Amino acid sequence: MPILDSKIDTRSEQFQQNRSDMMNMLSLLDGLLEEASKGGGTEAIARLRSRNKMPIRERISRLALSFRYRLRFRRRYWGYRKCRVRYSRS
Repeated sequence: MPILDSKIDTRSEQFQQNRSDMMNMLSLLDGLLEEASKGGGTEAIARLRSRNKMPIRERISRLALSFRYRLRFRRRYWGYRKCRVRYSRS
């Protein structure tokens, strides 16, 4: 594979400014992703709890746990071979 020669001057003022701007945007994006992973922040979670609702990540984790429990129970009761999971393509 041939080596590509670069003509970018990493010491130039314009390159340094572009790099600084990009790093600022990436840190902003990291903050937004972290807030989204927490469910939208404490205010959003409090609003959901006041309406007796669960955040989506909590609902998904409970569904996954209940699915695992039911599958484990079926395997114990019916045996492993009879409990294959089939997915429909609809």
